[in-house]
Amino acid sequence: MALKEVTTQAATLPNLLVYGPPGTGKSMAPVTYSGRTLLLHTEPGLIAALIDQEASQRIRALRVEGWDDVQGIRKGMEKWLQENKLGTDYDMIMLDSVTELQEMALKAILRDFPSKQKDGLPEQQHYGMLRERMRQILYALTQSKFGVYVTAQAMLVDIGTKDSPQTMWLASLIGKTKNEIKHLFDWEFFSRKLNNKFELVTEETTDSFGKSRGVTLPRIVPFNLDELFAQWGRSIR
Repeated sequence: MALKEVTTQAATLPNLLVYGPPGTGKSMAPVTYSGRTLLLHTEPGLIAALIDQEASQRIRALRVEGWDDVQGIRKGMEKWLQENKLGTDYDMIMLDSVTELQEMALKAILRDFPSKQKDGLPEQQHYGMLRERMRQILYALTQSKFGVYVTAQAMLVDIGTKDSPQTMWLASLIGKTKNEIKHLFDWEFFSRKLNNKFELVTEETTDSFGKSRGVTLPRIVPFNLDELFAQWGRSIR
């Protein structure tokens, strides 16, 4: 069954949050998807190297150079698209990455509300504003009619003790942001490259991906959005 047939029968595509270290395939996602994608990317030159001529027919890539470029999304994804004359004929909206966008948002906050500290570092109120802005923009994205794919950088965090060292990868998001937005996503994955293959590893949490929709996946799945969305379409029909 073609992907277009699957997405037509499904109410919507799922909302995905994928985090992982650099070089694990996060930005390659639109190439593995045969539907129409609007790609909002924060890294210059990277996407152009990934999208070949065939893929460029279904992927529209827009460079995000600062927070002001996308802050209007908070009022609604469809409204923002119409105001910027970008059309609405997309199956999926991809944001790559929310970590860089978060940094852009903080710079804009400090520009508009300068820090009173001598070193110019952000104050607690700035981080509060940042969390709210990120929550608003991700809420608008995930509540739109489109499927949403959001990437985040990952950081290796020490969670062990001196006697029992242990580390784990966590999404690189400010403060409580990850917990505040987690319910907006149907699926959450950690991306990795193992034996020259890109893989998605599912979250092992009580409220992990898709459980509210009755969707289950293996612990490790290939990094192919066509296959992933086909499973989603079959599961909710």
